[in-house]
Amino acid sequence: QALAGHVRRSSSHPFRLSCLAATAHLLSCRAEGEQEDYVDPDLVAIGFTALAPQGTPIGLQLVACTLLRTPALSVRTLPGNTVELLMAVLSQPRYATALRGRATLLLALLSALDKPRESECLRAALERGFVSQIDRLGREKDPFVVQCVATTALVMDTLVVTLLQSAVESFRQLISVVSAELAASLVASLSQLLPIFLHLASSATLCSCVFSS
Repeated sequence: QALAGHVRRSSSHPFRLSCLAATAHLLSCRAEGEQEDYVDPDLVAIGFTALAPQGTPIGLQLVACTLLRTPALSVRTLPGNTVELLMAVLSQPRYATALRGRATLLLALLSALDKPRESECLRAALERGFVSQIDRLGREKDPFVVQCVATTALVMDTLVVTLLQSAVESFRQLISVVSAELAASLVASLSQLLPIFLHLASSATLCSCVFSS
């Protein structure tokens, strides 16, 4: 809490960066499931905005710690505009390709943790140009970026399978449903899937995720 207070209120930019980095370090050192008190959505947002660009790598580290170490808490503990923050990194050509590669992978992980029937994170990323950005990164030769793109494709492959399974289950429920309200909800969720598949199919990097599924 003390570090978070310094990040929010200190007038020294380097000191705020140091406190934010210390917070990320404490979070990464905690045992799995014990870091809830250290996760602060405001600090993540500050790293990407008020302290950018120096704070951007720390912001990515905070997001990664949350997604990888407390996935069940990720939706609750990350800022509501996390997709927008990550897409801002991915679409910024001035950032190093390594940072953009990390942002790409984190977007895929965040989408994989979303509810399949809603897929809000994935749809938000696609609407902000996720496909064109990952295709640009897919042409990079840096080994780290290549690995990030390949891992993102693997995550998306699993996600597409999950979405298809959810669609099949929704169709089954729709056949036997007796409530008009529930039927409308199922139809609405199914109508969101086709644009997702069309976006992914148009990507040179991710089209195999759709066609192989």
